[in-house]
Amino acid sequence: MLFNKNQLTDVYYDLATSDYQNHIPKGYFNNVEEYIVDKKIGCPAIPTMNSQLYYVNSPVDITFTINKLDYRFEFDKGLVKNALNVDIMNELAALAITPTGVYNFQLEIPYVFYTDEPDTHIHLLPPDIYTENVTFVTGSFNINQWLRTVVPAFVINNPDKKAVIKFKKDKPLYYLMFNKNCNLNYKKMNGQTYDYFRNIRGLSTLRTHVHKYAPGIISRKPKSYI
Repeated sequence: MLFNKNQLTDVYYDLATSDYQNHIPKGYFNNVEEYIVDKKIGCPAIPTMNSQLYYVNSPVDITFTINKLDYRFEFDKGLVKNALNVDIMNELAALAITPTGVYNFQLEIPYVFYTDEPDTHIHLLPPDIYTENVTFVTGSFNINQWLRTVVPAFVINNPDKKAVIKFKKDKPLYYLMFNKNCNLNYKKMNGQTYDYFRNIRGLSTLRTHVHKYAPGIISRKPKSYI
């Protein structure tokens, strides 16, 4: 097939904010938006991608400066720098060394994607933002089998040098591409879906070689998420 014209696959996302220590309203985070190119351009390849490519915008203007295992951040002047905003950002920001010795910075935002359609994969793509001495971590997984938060993560290229990441309000934290044409909507996870998500959340920070344990975890997956 030259141009993909498959039917739309129903995909859903939720904001898993209940695990945060601080109360962070779901409204703090933006909706997932579709990346749309005007069909008037006339190229038949353009409509194919319009339901596969999405993005998540940053909720704030903020600059992180990282030195080894220490970081500081500065808000844009448009945001009130009160104690709650500072606590929220300290909870979202995560800086650690992986078991393989890689310095890794993440922003632990709460987006979780799920679908009942088998073999539906999500691909994480880098944003167009200002950075120094970091590389965005791309990845892909099956959102029919594996429910986890999708977060922007960066490898510090040279830990002995300063690293900088500038997130801009209303500019993407990352782009998302699906392997199928999607009808994407917000839908709160029901009890059994959230319970399955809790089997996976944070697992990669506790165990290495997670793929070895994945079959047993997937066997707990409900027949339907909806």
